[in-house]
Amino acid sequence: MNTIEHLSQMESQLNQGLKSTQILQSALDDCEDSLPGLRQLFAYYGSDAWYQHLELEKAGQIPPHQPRGVLSEDGVYNLILECREIAEQLRQLADQLDSAIDQEE
Repeated sequence: MNTIEHLSQMESQLNQGLKSTQILQSALDDCEDSLPGLRQLFAYYGSDAWYQHLELEKAGQIPPHQPRGVLSEDGVYNLILECREIAEQLRQLADQLDSAIDQEE
């Protein structure tokens, strides 16, 4: 590979890296902002209040236009599983990024 090709390839890697890190940073910021609400949701799921709301829904006492996805057993549970998978993926990515940076030092 000649110098110009190599320089162009590295420039492309820089641009892609900048784009990827900006997108990831934005997503991480959004996720961090949503943490208080997620904590509330996860504490609510399976709580006495959740069971009371579920019983009201089963008794037909929740208005039909009221969204009630949070009362499904799968909705919140699947979100919890997805969050755990993302957390694991972030830990692995952090290790890989550290390794890539350390390789250069």
